[in-house]
Amino acid sequence: MSPGRVAYRVKQFATAFTVQMRPQERTEVESLLSPGEMGLFYGMRRAARRHSLQVYRHLRRRGQQDRYLLAAALLHDVGKGRVTIAQRVAAVLLMAYAPALLNRLATPGGPRWKRAFYYHGHHAELGAELVKRAGAHPSVVALVENHHKDARGGPPCLAALREADENS
Repeated sequence: MSPGRVAYRVKQFATAFTVQMRPQERTEVESLLSPGEMGLFYGMRRAARRHSLQVYRHLRRRGQQDRYLLAAALLHDVGKGRVTIAQRVAAVLLMAYAPALLNRLATPGGPRWKRAFYYHGHHAELGAELVKRAGAHPSVVALVENHHKDARGGPPCLAALREADENS
């Protein structure tokens, strides 16, 4: 993992304990998402909601106005479920330094800590299924499902979401 990426992860970890959602942000989220989608958004851990809002803000600062892209920004990590900060840190470190071990540990059944690794690694597909069941537009479902895939040759919205996610 590059020194810049390590610094980014340290900052992300530190801000996870100090974030609060502002009233203006609540208003924006609630005007953009359907009731089912809002249930998913508010069901995420606070740090995950903050990250999603940062991705959303990143896109807005770059002039993005596509409703489906902005909804996907808010919901892209919903498949991680209730993965804790400590579990996310462990998964990121294992992904960087021992990916084979992470793959062996990540199972959808068994102890909660192993499921957390599975959710972390498969959150795009799991999230897509959740947003689909919540009644999200097919464009939102596709963006959530593909937000970690190579965006070359895909829709411009996917590239924008990937870039925002990587830099927020």
